[in-house]
Amino acid sequence: MRKRLLRKAGAICLAASMALTPASQSVMAEEVYQEESSSTEAFFSEESSAEETMANADDSLEAESSVNETEKTETTTQNELTETEISTEADTSIETETSIETETSTETETSTETETQTAENVTAEAETQKEAANYASPVYESEGYQYTIEDGKALLLKYTGTNKNVVIPSTLNGYPVTKLTSDVFMNSSIESVVIPSSITEYELTGLNMFVNCNSLKSVKIESSASLVANMFDRCTSIETIEITGNPSIIGSYAFQGTKIKKLQIPSSVIKIDQSAFAYSDIEEITIPAAVKEIESCAFESCTALKNVLYESSANIAIRMFENCSSLESVAITGNVTSIGAYAFSNSGLRKFEISPSVTYLESHSFSGSKLENITIPATVKVYGTSVFFECENLTSVRIESDADISEEMFSRCNQLSKLEITGKPTAIRFRAFYQTQLGEDTVIPDSVTTIEDGNPFKKVDYSNTQDGFLYEVTDNEAVIVGYDGKETDVTIPSELGGYPVTKVKSMNGGENIINLVIPKTITGYAEEAFTACLSLVSVKIESSADIPAYLFAGCNMIEQVEFTGQPSSIGDAAFYGADLWDVVIPDSVANIGAAAFTRYDESGNYLYTVENGEAVLLDYFGTQTDVVLPATIDDYALTTIGRMNVYSYQNIERLTIPASIRAYWYTEFGVFASCENLKYVKIENSADIADSMFYDCKSLEEVEITGKPTRIGSSAFEQTALKKFDIPASVTTLDTAAFALCDLESIVIPSTVQNLGFIAFSSCNKLTSVTIGCKNCDNLGLAFSGCSNLKRIEFGSTVETINMSGLDSSMHGNLYGKGITLYVTEDTPAVEYVKECTKWGFSYVILSKNQTGLINVGNNVWHYKINGVIQQNYTGLVKHAGSWYYVKNGVLDWNYTGLTKYYGTWYHVQKGYLNWNYTGLTNYYGTWYYVKNGVLDWTYTGLAKNNGGWYYVKNGIIDWTYTGLTKYYGTWYHVQKGFLNWGYTGLTNYYGTWYYVKNGVLDWTYTGLAKNNGGWYYVKRGILDWTYTGLTKYYGTWYCVQKGFLNWNYTGMTNYYGKWYYIKNGVLNWDYKGYFTQDGVRYYVKNGVGTVQ
Repeated sequence: MRKRLLRKAGAICLAASMALTPASQSVMAEEVYQEESSSTEAFFSEESSAEETMANADDSLEAESSVNETEKTETTTQNELTETEISTEADTSIETETSIETETSTETETSTETETQTAENVTAEAETQKEAANYASPVYESEGYQYTIEDGKALLLKYTGTNKNVVIPSTLNGYPVTKLTSDVFMNSSIESVVIPSSITEYELTGLNMFVNCNSLKSVKIESSASLVANMFDRCTSIETIEITGNPSIIGSYAFQGTKIKKLQIPSSVIKIDQSAFAYSDIEEITIPAAVKEIESCAFESCTALKNVLYESSANIAIRMFENCSSLESVAITGNVTSIGAYAFSNSGLRKFEISPSVTYLESHSFSGSKLENITIPATVKVYGTSVFFECENLTSVRIESDADISEEMFSRCNQLSKLEITGKPTAIRFRAFYQTQLGEDTVIPDSVTTIEDGNPFKKVDYSNTQDGFLYEVTDNEAVIVGYDGKETDVTIPSELGGYPVTKVKSMNGGENIINLVIPKTITGYAEEAFTACLSLVSVKIESSADIPAYLFAGCNMIEQVEFTGQPSSIGDAAFYGADLWDVVIPDSVANIGAAAFTRYDESGNYLYTVENGEAVLLDYFGTQTDVVLPATIDDYALTTIGRMNVYSYQNIERLTIPASIRAYWYTEFGVFASCENLKYVKIENSADIADSMFYDCKSLEEVEITGKPTRIGSSAFEQTALKKFDIPASVTTLDTAAFALCDLESIVIPSTVQNLGFIAFSSCNKLTSVTIGCKNCDNLGLAFSGCSNLKRIEFGSTVETINMSGLDSSMHGNLYGKGITLYVTEDTPAVEYVKECTKWGFSYVILSKNQTGLINVGNNVWHYKINGVIQQNYTGLVKHAGSWYYVKNGVLDWNYTGLTKYYGTWYHVQKGYLNWNYTGLTNYYGTWYYVKNGVLDWTYTGLAKNNGGWYYVKNGIIDWTYTGLTKYYGTWYHVQKGFLNWGYTGLTNYYGTWYYVKNGVLDWTYTGLAKNNGGWYYVKRGILDWTYTGLTKYYGTWYCVQKGFLNWNYTGMTNYYGKWYYIKNGVLNWDYKGYFTQDGVRYYVKNGVGTVQ
């Protein structure tokens, strides 16, 4: 996880030892429910299951075409299907069995519904009796309320009225009403409520004051009692709240997730607790000066919030406005002294003025925000780390503060090009300005004495120069810190200014150096010391100093490295980017770091290194955007993919990772992290998905895994555009934040997963449906935290424990968003755990264990089940309500368009649906096939149209090798390399005869000349006439043809319709006059026409 953790803990799981919920707190009685399945056909009897399993993607369709014509005709005839008929004998028997099962199922459902209703009535009666038993005083009913008398006051127990617009009474039968308990309005359908000034206390014993009041839209609070924790949490329909009383505290989660757009916080409020307005629809807010304390996450993820007037002097709390993506303005008029960690992280803020009262900017306080410029005033005394980390719009910074610039303070602000420091900091810490646009010309104040690694500039004392070398003196030794000379052949000097040169810290400015010699006198280097020497071709190292990491990294033109010294180690990526093949390593070297020496493959597309006789890919420099990585590079098996440079792999849009890969190198960043153009990835290998492997690939929409990895690493797909993802059945571990902040809409977690990582799916705000098969869901409590639109969680029959032990109970109701329903299959261990969750506001449905077929689990997500179990290993066709659909790993795949095999026949699927009306071409694993009425037609040879173009199909497959003629509906067309070329005019050969084509069509009417491969030929009625010798007219000029060929070398007489004509260089010469002798005959020629003499 890069820079964000979700704070809220909690959940749907209860420790096995937790006591049962009292009936008075229970939300609902057990409900047995069979979800609609329009088709109960079972397709998988023992006899047919092997046939119905989808063919492996690697099965070649061409193999089908190799069968003889008779076999293909029979197969096609047998398997041509209509919309209502796709059956074999096996299928028919299965449907017969299914119809019997359906009848039985209907009877069972009727019986179950009756039993369920009875159970609900009994349970409701028991709950009423238990509620009454909980109070020593008698229970009365008046004005639509059940109540009891305590200390001379009416204590409301339950609202039983029918009025949807409720004003809570100040008195009941003469008894004052002063306390409101959490059960009074539980599950009611009220639409508005007024809480009178007589209420002095709220008693919270359940999830919130208005549990499951889903119709509640308007609230007026006249009471001055402090608003307790979770008071309106989960009341997702509330649109307006008016507070006319004078409460002093707004409790934790009080208005979380409501639809309120505006709220005036009373001046009586002195404290706003944790997450009080989080995830609400509030658009603007004023924090009054009277507020003295605000706790964390108060307005977190208020995505509609635009304007904030902050009159309070309370410090801006941790994560206070995090993920407020629409935030435009925050005006602080109070004397705020600190801005908390992640306070404005990932917010929409483009401008912000740091108040002069602020002395402390905590870690990540503005990280990932949209800030464009910032001024840090002199009053700021301390920074946390990564304050402006990944502010990608930030272009200009002014620092007036004297505080030392902290670690990664502006790291990855990749547009930052202007920096002005008017303060007097003494240090610029590690990677403070890493991956910015700042360069060597950045002006650093004299007060700075320390610049740590990872910054794009060094502080240089330009007063010490000699022979182009810039140096500083430490302990009577010269250390080279730059070079501004013009020489191309350079030897590091042994002495500068009378001081011995022992170290090279930097050779910045040495872009012109081609040949470099490092003498014996050098005893040490800084990392990246020579990375600016981009013209280097040859390096001779006489020194015995160890070679540090990245010493020559990026010097891609280096061809020769010679060691005459005796270093003991060569660090990681020391010569990264150079094309080195024949480096002799000294015997003194005991350790060589990762990618210390690199090389390019023959094509120049791949940069790699060799480890243990195998290739490790490091970068791709080709121009193709659709890249299939090779299994071998220069005869080395490609088994590992690594990355040593943040800019690697950036131009790839579609990527296939081959089966040969066994491992990924993870260094300081993920292998493909932040590859902004990457849209599609196919992973054919079984190597575990590495940590941060595709982190921040913002365009990544589709990942297909055909291998069998066992682990998906932490942050592997965090912050991608993935809408769907099929977790392979081989996966046993999902690590921390593996899919955090994705666009996932639904997810199925297979039963093989043993470890569900901390916040594995946190803040996936488009996620609505989750199906879980984990046997033990130990981390379930936080796995889906912040998924604000999650509505459905289904627990498979394999789930045995749902665990959230150790979490504060006040947070349980906050984890999964609003209005979640839990689904569980009857007679499975998870049933009892789900029932426990009702006390936290979850409703539940118990599913029949007999569910078979396609089941709609909400939001158009369909699961394929047999006897209540998702068929995660099945990929293929499933029939439902008379139509056929494509299922992948047990889930209907609405995105799939292509072919699928079913009972030996290949069918065409369009967006998850078998389209019987489709006739045309379809692409399947790079090959185009011809489909007729939804079925692949192996017998078809001819033309087929696709996206406006016409293509030549042979035996059901586009033949890209074919050039010639083909007949289509009585007309002959010209095909070039499989494509009908309407622009072609000329000759084409078909079975030994040459034909004349005009605009792609054979022209039977044409007689005249036609050009082909530089020669001209005579065509008669569309066919080249090899027998013709004589004249022909072409664009006003007469030419001489000999045996069908225009002979430019011919000069002489030729006869045409009884007359002799004079030809010169193949053309009739009307200007010629004189005598000409040919074959012993003398001719007199005048104006090109000859007579025999």
